[in-house]
Amino acid sequence: MPEQYIHRGQMGSRYYLWALVGLVVCLLAMPMAAQTALAEAEKPADVRLLIDVSGSMKRNDPSNLRSPAVDLLIKLLPEKSKAGVWTFGKYTNMLVPHREVGDKWREQASAKAEQISSTGLFTNIGGVLDKASYDLAKRDPKFNSHLILLTDGMVDIDKDPAVNEREWQRIVDEVIPQLADAGFTIHTIALSDNADTELLEQMALATDGHSAVAQSAEALMQAFLQAFNKAAPAEQLPFDGESFLVDSSVEEFTALIFYKSGSLPTELRAPDGSKYLANTKRTDVSWFAGDGYDLVTIKRPFEGEWGVKADVAPNSRITVVSDLSVHLATLPNNLLPGGEALLSLSLKQDGNTVIAPEFLQLLDISARLEHESGQGRDYQLYQSSAPTPPQGLFELALSDFDEPGQYQLKVLVDGKSFRRSISHSFRVQAPFQAELEEGENEDGLSGYWLRVSGATAALDMGSTEARVRINEPDGNQLDKTMVTLPRKGWELFTQLKDDGLYQLEIEISGTYRSGEHLRQNLEPLSLVVGDPGALVDDEEGEAEVQAEPEAKQNWLLYVLLAVVNLLVIGLLYFGYRTWVAEKPEPELNEEEDDDFIDVNAVADDADVPVEEVIADVKEKVGLDEAQTDPAAPAEEPQMPGVATEGDMGNPNEAGVGDDVLDMDDMDEEAPAAEPPLLGETVEAPEPEPEPEPEPEPEPEPEPESESEAEPEPEPGAKPETADDVVTNINEELDALIESQQAKAEADNEGLEESFDLADEAIAEVDLNEVVNQEGDKTE
Repeated sequence: MPEQYIHRGQMGSRYYLWALVGLVVCLLAMPMAAQTALAEAEKPADVRLLIDVSGSMKRNDPSNLRSPAVDLLIKLLPEKSKAGVWTFGKYTNMLVPHREVGDKWREQASAKAEQISSTGLFTNIGGVLDKASYDLAKRDPKFNSHLILLTDGMVDIDKDPAVNEREWQRIVDEVIPQLADAGFTIHTIALSDNADTELLEQMALATDGHSAVAQSAEALMQAFLQAFNKAAPAEQLPFDGESFLVDSSVEEFTALIFYKSGSLPTELRAPDGSKYLANTKRTDVSWFAGDGYDLVTIKRPFEGEWGVKADVAPNSRITVVSDLSVHLATLPNNLLPGGEALLSLSLKQDGNTVIAPEFLQLLDISARLEHESGQGRDYQLYQSSAPTPPQGLFELALSDFDEPGQYQLKVLVDGKSFRRSISHSFRVQAPFQAELEEGENEDGLSGYWLRVSGATAALDMGSTEARVRINEPDGNQLDKTMVTLPRKGWELFTQLKDDGLYQLEIEISGTYRSGEHLRQNLEPLSLVVGDPGALVDDEEGEAEVQAEPEAKQNWLLYVLLAVVNLLVIGLLYFGYRTWVAEKPEPELNEEEDDDFIDVNAVADDADVPVEEVIADVKEKVGLDEAQTDPAAPAEEPQMPGVATEGDMGNPNEAGVGDDVLDMDDMDEEAPAAEPPLLGETVEAPEPEPEPEPEPEPEPEPEPESESEAEPEPEPGAKPETADDVVTNINEELDALIESQQAKAEADNEGLEESFDLADEAIAEVDLNEVVNQEGDKTE
C-alpha cells in the first residue's frame, strides 16, 4: 500500500515537473514569437504591381490616373527593396522588370509607367497572377513579397461563360492557395462596382491582405497608397499639417504633401529660416510636383522644427531614414469580431536593439485605436521613469475589435529629443455572411432562399458543410443541410407556410487545407412570415416586437389628451355661458312684450353688426311713438330747426353720429318732458305729417354730456334727463363688460366698440324724442 502511494506521488511529481517546464517554455516563447514578428517586419519589401489595361478601363479611368498612381509608388519605394510592374488584358506583359530598386530602375520604371493604356480585350486575372509569381517555387525568403492587383472587371478570358467559370474555379482552388502557401500577400483594388469583389476579397482574406474599392478614378491614388503602406510600411515623423520636428538622428526625410484644389504652391521652411520651393536647385533636395501632390526628399536636413505652407489634404506624411528608428512587429490586416492583436515594438540604434534603461526611461509610448465610426480608445504602452521591459521590447494586447469595420491604429513614440509615428489599419469582419430573401425555385414554387458566403480558398470545401436549424413559430425545430456551391458558398431553399416568427441558426463545420478544424456559429437570422422582406437580426427583431405595444401606448396617450382637452374646452364654454349669458328679466304683460327693449340681449349678441343693433333700437322707438295718447292733438306743428326721425337719415347708410341733433339749436326755455325709463313704454302723441325736408345742417362734433345743461322740468314733475338714461345704460353695459373681461379679455375689445355705438344710437333717439315732446308742450 505505501509503495502504491509512493508510486502515485512520484507520478504526480513528474506531471508537476512537466507542467512547470511547459509553463517556462510558454513564457520564453512569447518574447521569441514577438522577436520573430519583429524580424519578419524588418525584411525589405518585394512589391509587384498588376495593372488592368482592358478596354473597360476607358470608361472607369477615363483620365488614365493609373499612370501617375503607379509612378508615385515607384518613387516611394525604399532603397534595397524589389519591385516590378505587370499589365494584363487578354495577355500579360511585364512592363517594368522585377529587380532591386535603385535610381536607374526608378528612372526606367517612371518612363514605362507612361505607357499604361486601355487596349486589352479580356480580363485575364489568373494569367497575371501566374506570371507575376514566376518564382513561386524559389521565392527569396529575405523579402516580404506583396502583390497589388488593380482591376475593374470579372474573370473574362473567353466568350464562352463555361470557360470563364472553370478559370474562376482554378484561381480559387489552385492559384490562391499556392500563393498563400508560398508566403505571398495579395492586396486588391476594385475600380468599379462591376468588378468581381467576391473574388478579390477572397484573395485578400486568404493571404491576409488589404482589400479596397475605389469608387472613382480620383480615389484611385489614395487606394494605391493604402495598399503600398501595407506592402512597405515606413517610419514617420508626427505631422499636424503645419510643422514637424527633425532630430539629429535623421539622415533624410521625404515629405509627401497632398494639397487641395486651388492651393498655393507648397513651401517648406527650414529651422534656419531658409525656404524650399519646387524650383529650388540644390544637390541635397529632390522635388517632384505631381498632379495634386508634391514629393520632396531632403538629405542631411537641419535639426529643429520645419514648417509647411500649403492647403494640406489628408494622408500627407513625412517619412524618414534615421540611425535611430522604431520597429513595429508585423500586425494582421484582417481580424474576426472579438479578436486580438499583439502590438510589439522596439527601438534600434545603428541596427542594434536599444536596451539601456537610462535611454528607455526617457520615452513615452502611447497608441490610439479608432473605429471608422469615430469611436476609439487610447492606450499607454510605457511612461517615462517606469521600469523598463526586458530586452527592450514593449508589448500591448489590443482587444477592442468588437464591431465590424475599419480600424486605424496610430502609435506615437516621444523621446523628448525625437519623435516617431507609425500607423496601421485593420479590417474586422465575420468570416461568413448569411442572407435570406424571398423567391422561387427551379420548379416555380414560392419560398425563401438562404445563402451563406465568405468561404476562402484556405477552406477545404469537400470536408466542410453548413447546417441550419429552423425554429418554427409553434416551437418545432427542423434541421437541414445546405447545398455546397461551386463558388465557395452554400444555399438552401425552404418553404415557410405558417405565419409567425421564424429563427434560423446556422453552423459551419469542417477543416482548412492546413488541417485545422473549423466550427463557426453565425448570428441567428429572424424572419416574420406574412410581412415580405421583414428580415432582421435578433436585436432588430426584438426592437420591432417591442415597438408595436409602444406605438399603441402612444396612440392611447394621444386619445386621452384629446379627450381631456375637449373636457376643458367644454367646461370653459359652460362657465362662459353661465356667467356671461343673458340675465333673467322680470315677467311682462303680453301687451308690453312688444314694447320692451332688451338692452342686455342686444349687447350680448356680439355677432350682430352694429348697424343692425341701431336699426332695431330705432324700430322699437318708432313703435312707441305710434302708441301715443288718443287725447293728444291730431296735428301739432313741428318746432323750427328740430329734425324729425325721417330727417335723421338712415343710420345704415351714414356713419353713426352724422345726423346727431345740434344741441345749440334747441330752445333753451322749452321745458323737457319726462323721458321714458329703460324698459318702459314710451307715451308719445300721434305722429304728425312730415314737413318738407329742410337742408341738412353741417355735422357737428358730438356734444359732451357735461358741457350743456338740460332745461328745467315743469313744476311738480320729476323728469329724468337724457344723460341720466344714457348713464343708466352705461352702468349696465359697464357691469356686463367687466364680467366679460374677467372671462375672455381678448374677445371684449370688439364687444366694447359695439356697446359704445349702441349707446350712442339709443341716446340719439331718446334725445330726439325728448325734444319732440318738449316742442309739443310748448305749442
